[in-house]
Amino acid sequence: MMKPVIQRLSEKYQNKKNVTFIEVDAEEAKLFREVDNKWNVLRVPTFILLKGQEIVEKGYEYIPEEILSNWIDKKI
Repeated sequence: MMKPVIQRLSEKYQNKKNVTFIEVDAEEAKLFREVDNKWNVLRVPTFILLKGQEIVEKGYEYIPEEILSNWIDKKI
């Protein structure tokens, strides 16, 4: 459900040097439900917006495209 949203956002921000989209398999990376790591991925999908190495926004499951876009626009 979120893949088309992420694809559209990736295309929208493709010319922004400081915006990168990365997909990680949380189970394969041993991040899912591992509360001792800084990512704290307890639900899938998890969306984490970083500025530098700092987490500035975080959301879980379905997030509307407009909200994700607003997160990015406010932080870049």
